[in-house]
Amino acid sequence: MLKVASCDRQGAVYLDSDTAFRIVDRSHRDEVEAVLHSTADLIPDYIVETRIETNPVLVKKLSCNPGDLLLGHRRVEYISYPHEWCAEMLKDAALFHLDLSLALLKKGLYLKDAHPWNILFDGSNSVFIDFTSIVNEETLFNEEYLQANTQYHKADKDIRLVRTIKEIFERMFLPYFLVPLAGYFVYQPAMVKKRIEETTLNTTLDYFKWRELFFNLAISRHTLKNLPKILLLMIRMQHNAYSLIKHRDIAAYLNSMRTLVAEMIVARGASGYSGYYSQKGEDQSPEYSEGWNDKQKGVYEAISKEGIKSVLDAACNTGWYARMAAKCGKNVVAFDIDEASIEILYSKVKRTGENILPLVLNIMDPTTERLSIVDNNRVLIEAVDRLKADSVLALGIIHHLVLGVGASIDAVVDRLTVMSKKQLVVEFVSMEDEKIQAEPEFFHVYYQNPNVAQGYSLDALLRSLGRFYSKIECKPSHPDTRTLVICEK
Repeated sequence: MLKVASCDRQGAVYLDSDTAFRIVDRSHRDEVEAVLHSTADLIPDYIVETRIETNPVLVKKLSCNPGDLLLGHRRVEYISYPHEWCAEMLKDAALFHLDLSLALLKKGLYLKDAHPWNILFDGSNSVFIDFTSIVNEETLFNEEYLQANTQYHKADKDIRLVRTIKEIFERMFLPYFLVPLAGYFVYQPAMVKKRIEETTLNTTLDYFKWRELFFNLAISRHTLKNLPKILLLMIRMQHNAYSLIKHRDIAAYLNSMRTLVAEMIVARGASGYSGYYSQKGEDQSPEYSEGWNDKQKGVYEAISKEGIKSVLDAACNTGWYARMAAKCGKNVVAFDIDEASIEILYSKVKRTGENILPLVLNIMDPTTERLSIVDNNRVLIEAVDRLKADSVLALGIIHHLVLGVGASIDAVVDRLTVMSKKQLVVEFVSMEDEKIQAEPEFFHVYYQNPNVAQGYSLDALLRSLGRFYSKIECKPSHPDTRTLVICEK
C-alpha cells in the first residue's frame, strides 16, 4: 500500500487498489465515530463512501494499535489535482466546499481547513475525501495550526468561533481558491496553473498571493476592463470578513462567499482547437452509427474488445472519442493541453453525467511527484502512475508532437506506453495530410527545419511500437492520409 503524506494528527492514510484506509488514533476514536454517525446523510452526495473496518486481517496488515479506529473509504477511481482542472472545475470545487460547509454547519460541524486538495472529481461530480477534516467545535478549538485558538482562547465561544473560521478562510480559501480563480478571471491560466502546482499544500511554505496577479498583468483592453473587478473582489472579501466578526453569523458569511465565487466568470472560451471536430464533420452523436467513418469505427472496435474496462484519451480535444468510450461503458479519463477544449468537454459531462474525468495536461510534461515537507511522503503522485488505463487513445497528436514540438517518435511512444496497461490506439498522419500542409503555424518545428520530417514515417512509428507490443495492426482512418495503428501488449 502507498502511504499518503498527511499533517493530520488524528491518523494516517494508505491507498490500496480500490480502498483508501485511514487509521484514526484511539484518542480521537469517539469524536470521529460521532462525526461519521452525524454525516451519514451526506454520504455519498458530499462525502466519499466511508465505513468502519473490523476485519482483523486488515487491522493487522496496517499495524493498527489496540483501540485505534480503522476507516475504509471508497477509492475514487482516478486522483486528480487542482492544477490539472480547468477553471470551471476549480470554481465548482470552491462552490462545493462552501455548500458542504453550510450542510455541516447545520449539524454543528466544521471543516478545519479550506483547500481544494481535499476534493476529488468523480467524473464531473465533486466529492470530499478527507473525512477527519470534519470536526466538532471542541476539536476545532484544539487545532494547533490556527493562531486564533491561542489569541482568543479566553474569549467567549461565539467570538472564538468566528475568529477561527475567518482565519481558516484567509489562510486557505483565499490563496488556494479565490486568488487562482481571480487569476483565471483576468485571463492568466498558464501562470495560475503553474502557481497552484508550485504552492501545493504541505510541499512548500509558499502560497499564491494577490499581488502576483497585478505583477503579471499584461496591459491590454481586457486587463483594463477587469482590473476594477478584481479590486472590487478584494473589497468584497474584506467586507464579508468584517460582517462575520460584527454579526457572528457563519451561515451568512458562507453564503456571501458563495455568491462572490458564483459571480466570477472564469471560463476561457473558444480557442483555435475547440472547433476541431465540427470543422471535420465528426461532431455527431457518440452513440454507435453505421454512418461513422473508418476512424470512428476502428476506434470503437478496438476499445470494445474484451478486457478493456478503462480508457485514457490523450490529447482528447473536446472529447468526442472519450464520450464514445463512455457510451461503451468504459471508465474514461480525457486530457488535453488546450483548456478551452476541456471546458467544453466538462460542460458536456456535467450535462450528460457521462463517466469521464476531463483534465488539462501536457502529454510530454505531465504532473510529477512532489513530496511533503512535513513527513517526506508523497503528496502529488505522478500522472503516468495515476492515470494508467487498459486502453490509451492517441488520435491526431503524434504529428503535432514530432513536427510541431520537436519530440522524437520514440519519446512519444515511450510516454504513451507507460500509461497503457493493455492496448494503445494511435493515429499516424502522413506528410500529405491537408492539416500539415495548410496550417504551418501548428507545425513550426518542421517549417523551420524540414529535415525533421526525415525521421517521421509510418515505418518509423511501427518500429518504435514494436519495442513494446506483440501485436500491431494497421487499419484505415479518415481521411485516407491517416492510418490507425492498434497495438496490443
